[in-house]
Amino acid sequence: MAAKVKAVFKASDVQGLVNVYEETSGYYVTLGIPQQSFTKSDLGEVIAFLSGLKEQIEES
Repeated sequence: MAAKVKAVFKASDVQGLVNVYEETSGYYVTLGIPQQSFTKSDLGEVIAFLSGLKEQIEES
């Protein structure tokens, strides 16, 4: 169980679609894709965000 997981980032810039959690064994990403329309543009924003996040993690 991941009871001690804490959200370290909530991506308001991608409308809360991406949540990143940090645990002792690493980072976990959840995607909250809404039931209503989810366009290729939205997916592009999520991918761009994840790419930027990956760079931030690698730099730290």
